[in-house]
Amino acid sequence: MQRVGFITDDDHTVGCSPDRLVGDDGLLEIKAPLPHTQVEYWISGAVHERFQPQLQGQLYVSQRRWVDIVSWHDVLPKLVMRVEPDETFIKALDRELQIFNYFIERVMEKIRATTEVPVPQGGLALKAALRASLETVP
Repeated sequence: MQRVGFITDDDHTVGCSPDRLVGDDGLLEIKAPLPHTQVEYWISGAVHERFQPQLQGQLYVSQRRWVDIVSWHDVLPKLVMRVEPDETFIKALDRELQIFNYFIERVMEKIRATTEVPVPQGGLALKAALRASLETVP
């Protein structure tokens, strides 16, 4: 297992921060749920649906084959569940992220066109533009 910080795609337009990389194929995500949720996991054998966007997003960004969820509570036995890519979800996520990134790029084009303050290209452009706009306000 390898610790990892924030990882992104090649274009630096999407990213995620799994708890660990596992070998060449996997990810590890650690959860510490409330006791009733831990019991729910034991009964259903499935990860709560509210975590699916996070987990599928991690698989999408990292291009890994699976993510193991370690669900841990100090008075209950730990549980390990494997989640694999849901191609339908990932295709929808990819489409929505492309729309979002297209929107952000159009916003940045408008900012660049209406300001004399130089705005850097890339992932930090919006943050830099906002900071620069605050510095130029009297």
